[in-house]
Amino acid sequence: MSRTHISLYLALLMLLPLTASTILAGEDASQIMPGTPEAVRAIAELGHAEHLDRMQAQSYTSGDDSEVGVFYYQRAEEAKALSDQLRSKQPISTGDLQRALDTSKAAHYIGGD
Repeated sequence: MSRTHISLYLALLMLLPLTASTILAGEDASQIMPGTPEAVRAIAELGHAEHLDRMQAQSYTSGDDSEVGVFYYQRAEEAKALSDQLRSKQPISTGDLQRALDTSKAAHYIGGD
């Protein structure tokens, strides 16, 4: 694994505490409502995750490990879809946000498990 991959993976791990605060801060623990401070934070977190995942996807698909590239591409698309949903004034579930920002499955693809 290159230094770039490690740096991006660590950056993704840094998002997890922000995700927990977003989930715990909402009035309704099961949804994030559009137009709230929690939605603004979620959109920012999702945008950051989407950007990092697209960079990872590009890096891996240009190399020899297209399976990892596909994994990151799907993660980026999931983050974008949730962000778009909030921007179009539709609530998202905190579970969906948590799954979109969860980096634990990446270890399976980059040689962890």
